[in-house]
Amino acid sequence: MFWSGNFIVVRELNNLLKEENVTLTQVLEADDILQECKADNKALMLFLTKSEILAELVTLITEEPPKNVDLASQYRHAHIASEVLTSQLMMLSDRLSMDAVQMNRLCDFVNKDPPLNPLLASYFSKTIEMLLEKSPKQDWYLYHIVCLRVLDFFKSRRDFLPNLLRHISTSTIADIFKYFIRLDDPFNKIILEWLEENQFLESLIHIVCGTYEPEEIRPVTMADGSERSPEQTEKGQQETSEKVEMNHKDEGKEENDGAKGNILPLTSWTLVSRLRSEECVRLVLQCMFTSPAALRRHAVVNGCQLLLALLPHDSLAGNGNGGGGGAGGGEGSWSSSSVQRAVAPHLPLLHQALLRPPTSAHLHLPTINNSIENPKPKQEDNPEEITEGVEECEDEKMNEQNKESEEYESHVGVGEGVGTGVGAGVGVGAARVHVAALIAQLAFSEVEDVHNALLTLGTAGVLIDMFFDYPQNNFLHTQVYILIHNALSNRIYGEKYAKHLIDECNLLTRLMDTFEENENTK
Repeated sequence: MFWSGNFIVVRELNNLLKEENVTLTQVLEADDILQECKADNKALMLFLTKSEILAELVTLITEEPPKNVDLASQYRHAHIASEVLTSQLMMLSDRLSMDAVQMNRLCDFVNKDPPLNPLLASYFSKTIEMLLEKSPKQDWYLYHIVCLRVLDFFKSRRDFLPNLLRHISTSTIADIFKYFIRLDDPFNKIILEWLEENQFLESLIHIVCGTYEPEEIRPVTMADGSERSPEQTEKGQQETSEKVEMNHKDEGKEENDGAKGNILPLTSWTLVSRLRSEECVRLVLQCMFTSPAALRRHAVVNGCQLLLALLPHDSLAGNGNGGGGGAGGGEGSWSSSSVQRAVAPHLPLLHQALLRPPTSAHLHLPTINNSIENPKPKQEDNPEEITEGVEECEDEKMNEQNKESEEYESHVGVGEGVGTGVGAGVGVGAARVHVAALIAQLAFSEVEDVHNALLTLGTAGVLIDMFFDYPQNNFLHTQVYILIHNALSNRIYGEKYAKHLIDECNLLTRLMDTFEENENTK
């Protein structure tokens, strides 16, 4: 019964495709359109590869649907069009990659101002991945031709990569970069060279620190604005075929050379090694402390998270690698030490960041209508008083917020301070917690410059003061614990850190005094 029903559906779809004025909407409404795409229905493939039909498919996945359509069916055709485009049809991907007009329209999707429509962005991302993915029925030669053709087109669009970076906060756009980096030989070499030419890592660092300013680049078009002629298309196909043959020969040569140990193949770890270089780490720190004042604390948080990802995190596991157990195999030791050497000259700036408490605007305090200690009784509304209050509201708004912040800190414990340490009574803030986490990991470093800077500045003493000044902040306490553990576990400088913590910071005495004070207050 199932097979007979399936045969009837196929017959209906074939009859529909034989009609003269059949539209894409009618085909997309067919029940088993996706099954027929996977079954390589020849009549359907010939229909979908028509220029006007291909243009409609690209329109559906890149343009907003009409607003007068019912919400439940607004994106119905767009979703089916996306599934059709990504159904691994060899003829469809080949035809789309050859059509410069539709490829331009596809790339123009990211020319819009952020934020992008997340649903359309997902369709766009899936289509890009489809063009660079090898389908099970696609032979090696055709796959390389399509991939090289698509990558050459992306590289010719000088505005494509900057526009992708502009929308990297959209998760599906970020997935495109992940797919680029995961491409196999020989395409990963093309991708990495393309990213390097456009300063991809530098742009990412500026985005993380909020200092990214994309350049306005107009897309490259033909002088007369016309489309490609058949001769130009044939010439481009011939050049692509020649590239495939050359890359195939180079790939075989690289494999032979790699077997002899002559060259190091380009992989995604190349980007990681580049990011761990002293040059990139210095750029991260420079952008952190030169970002606009309004974004400074966010830049510090994001920058510290990035630097923490580049440092080893196995010290608490007891491996004892001496600060060289980062990811990446044998290069981990060299990479982590290069990061630590680059951070060492900037430790005074990180130390100063610990001494600057956050303002009330960064505490994200909830709005409090009345005082907690002495709440005001509710009064009846007076129209004259309401009018006067509205006129004076803007002038008194800032003072009221400051009073509310002080009341909230004193009664709820946001400040958590006892009034004796760094920024007591104000709050720790996310920026200082992340700086503390970075310094805690650096305490495990065996780089002499890092050790000398931390002891000279007395950074451990500042963090211990904060530890006692904010007794309720478990996030800060965790980082201080890691700091002490890493400092005492340091193979080279462990004894110096122990002397500094016990003698100069008076850690044991302060812990016992705090313990006795807590016992007496119970």
